[in-house]
Order: sequence, then C-alpha cells, then structure tokens
Amino acid sequence: MKKEIVYTLSYREEGEEKEIDIKIDFISNRAMKDFSSIFVLGDKANKAWNRVSDLESLIAAEKEDGYEKENEKIKEYALEIDDCYKVIMDFTENGYFIKRVELLQRILIDNGYKEDELLMSSDFWDDCVDPLDLLNFLTSAINKDNDKKKVQVKQ
Repeated sequence: MKKEIVYTLSYREEGEEKEIDIKIDFISNRAMKDFSSIFVLGDKANKAWNRVSDLESLIAAEKEDGYEKENEKIKEYALEIDDCYKVIMDFTENGYFIKRVELLQRILIDNGYKEDELLMSSDFWDDCVDPLDLLNFLTSAINKDNDKKKVQVKQ
C-alpha cells in the first residue's frame, strides 16, 4: 500500500535555522535502485575511513614497541592504508555527489516540486542542509512504504 509522508527538513540560511515540509507519496523503482547503489558507494568509503583509523592505531602501537624501522607489520599496515585511500578517492571521483543530487531531484520532481527553486537547487542541498539531514530525508523517502513493524509468518 502506497503511503504518504511529510518530512520536515531542517536547514540553515544565512545563519538562521529554518524548516520546510516536504510531502512524499511516490518513489519509483529507479529511485530505489539508485539509492541502493549510492548507499553502497558511501558504505564502502565509510568502512575505508574506519579501517584507516584502526590501522593508524595499530601503527602507533607498533611504534611504541620501538621497532619502527624494520617492522614488517607497519609496512603491511601502510600498504593497506594506501588501499583504503584508493577506495575513498574512488568514492569522491565516481560521481557520488552528482548521483545523490540527481536522486534528490528525481524524487522531488516525482512528487510535484519541479517548480520549487529552493528544493531543486543543488546549492541549497550543499550549502544549507546538514549532510546527516540530507541522508535522513533520502532514507525516509525511500523507505516510506516499508512497515516498521515486524511481520510474523504463521506456520
């Protein structure tokens, strides 16, 4: 069953906190598919950042042992850090941010906001909306038809 949500988006314009209500009642299959692929890209980059932090801690621990110059573990960790940075760079170079804006705009157009200059502006989303609020909006919109209650299967 198709549901409607009204998402209250917080944003900041010229230092002033503001809100706007966005009604979403339609999400296309394409939007769901694009969201999934964008989410995977972001998740890979996030895991790489987390791994870099872990590796830097491991390197620091190895250096405390005093065998910094000839420590093979440090060399291995450094190589893995390089691999993580490649994943992170790929994330930024693969069009993640453009794909995210295109998805936002597709959802907004599909829900009647084509003429709303504020919401259709990529500058608005980049300059005025907190990245976590943007992600929460996308997630809420994409998952609007998913029931939050667990469904029990009768046996």
